[in-house]
Amino acid sequence: ISFLLFFGASNMTAQAQNTSIGLRGGLNFATVSGDDVSPDTKSKLGVNFGALLTYSINSNFGITGELNFTGKGYKDGSSDVTVGINYLEIPIYGAYYFGAADASLRPKIFAGPTVGILMTATAKDDDTDLDLKEFYEPLELGAVFGLGVHKRVGDGNWVCIDLRYNLGLTDIIKDNLGTINLDPAKNNVISLNLAYTFPLGNN
Repeated sequence: ISFLLFFGASNMTAQAQNTSIGLRGGLNFATVSGDDVSPDTKSKLGVNFGALLTYSINSNFGITGELNFTGKGYKDGSSDVTVGINYLEIPIYGAYYFGAADASLRPKIFAGPTVGILMTATAKDDDTDLDLKEFYEPLELGAVFGLGVHKRVGDGNWVCIDLRYNLGLTDIIKDNLGTINLDPAKNNVISLNLAYTFPLGNN
């Protein structure tokens, strides 16, 4: 609901001059953590992509909402099984931008909450492809932290690169698992991302 209100408010003419939109994508280095997670668990390479909208409160602080497809999961080193867990994820975070508004290069730091909506969950090896979606929670709550840099490429247009850590705060495995034994776990993802943004109005 907060996400929808944020995007709806951004369409108001009075706010358009402080609002930018863009496309983004990147690589995920995903794994899981938990007291009972096997020490043989390894990271899995995945992708993320989506769209973003930023409202600038002032020249140094803004709020960004994103709508992303993101691939999480892990590899079981003892069995060569790869578990892929895909989400439609909505991060909303505040960012602080260093330097003057008219600078050509602006570093930033950011942090905020995320909500993930489960799309698919599968386990694969050389011979099998097993659907595990029914054993995973439909929603995941998390937090995102990161840093990045923006490079001006035109009047209000920016190319942005960031490195972020997405920390899962809720268990992704359902309590009632039936005959399949899956240990409680939380997602952890480090991602490297690239975005291009442009203004909705005159900045």
